[in-house]
Amino acid sequence: QPSNTDRLVWCALGLAHLALQSRSRKLMLRDPYVVEGLVQVMRSSDSRAQLYGPIALCNMSSHCITKKTIYDRKFHEDLIVITLLRVNEVETKEICAKTLYNLLTNSETRNGLVSSGFAYAIIKLAKLNSTEIQHMCVKALFNLSCDSAMSPELLHHGAMPILVTK
Repeated sequence: QPSNTDRLVWCALGLAHLALQSRSRKLMLRDPYVVEGLVQVMRSSDSRAQLYGPIALCNMSSHCITKKTIYDRKFHEDLIVITLLRVNEVETKEICAKTLYNLLTNSETRNGLVSSGFAYAIIKLAKLNSTEIQHMCVKALFNLSCDSAMSPELLHHGAMPILVTK
């Protein structure tokens, strides 16, 4: 008899595979509760579920509907906490960093995301010992620094040393 954790892992794996396909991803985007479910999966203590949930969410986060859902329903706050504190595996943190990066590409929600802790999260992630995460974060910080409205927030959280040294 499979445990609840095993069922959760299998569901997360299935959603991750579905999110890889454009047609399936479009169907998943129709229901905002899919995003909520994936965020909940990321809260699991099982490292496999913590990996598969972000894979699905990362693939979905390239679409504006997902970005808007995450912002409007304040799931970005959960993603920051989960990425920084809950997830321990480097591979999972890398996928979470890609998801955060994808979310910053929406001009409608970018300012709100940055002011609600994204700058802090990106800077914290940039200090980790992963070349892929560092590259993603420096790219995000550089892109944000091109907007003069973002400068105070970036300076407040100490982005300059990271942009200069990385």
